[in-house]
Amino acid sequence: MTLPFRLLFWQTLQSPATAAALVLQLGLGRNALWTALALACVLSTLLVYLGAMLTGDSTENALVLSVPASYIVVFYAIVAVSLIVMLFGIGSLMGGQARFEDILALMTWLQMVQVVAQFLSVVLMLFVPLLAGIFSVAAAVFSIWIMANFMNTAQGFNSLSKSFALIVLAFLGAVMGLVLFFSLAAPFLVGIPIDV
Repeated sequence: MTLPFRLLFWQTLQSPATAAALVLQLGLGRNALWTALALACVLSTLLVYLGAMLTGDSTENALVLSVPASYIVVFYAIVAVSLIVMLFGIGSLMGGQARFEDILALMTWLQMVQVVAQFLSVVLMLFVPLLAGIFSVAAAVFSIWIMANFMNTAQGFNSLSKSFALIVLAFLGAVMGLVLFFSLAAPFLVGIPIDV
């Protein structure tokens, strides 16, 4: 089954549950999904750099531009994979029926949708900075709504409140896992140059 990117994108915005079912019907393999997730992380990083370069001098932008792109890509990837693992693991403990590939497919697609939102945010930053901030917050909130519908469909919960609970627990688990990871990795990261 093939589905035009544009059609699936609009379906995601209009009816996330229907879009989730369509994504799952695509039956993409793990290799394709991991590649797409890596691409989303790279595109997000490029947009972060582009936004920092185009929006003028500031301490925040200087800090972003001082970090090698590879570090940001790896960070995005670690966060994405941690969240996917938590959504799968905790979802299973809550009685969910999703396979790991299902969660990977849906979260990879959501990452792609977020890349589009990130691009629009960069464009708005250039022309209407105030609106860009409002748009970014709205996009983040709407992403959680989409994620809840995605998880509800994949896990078979038939309960958005249960899906929201899964998301909260998964975020908490991912944050704790990241804190532990970087705490253990800190001794090996000390002394690594940050300047490009």
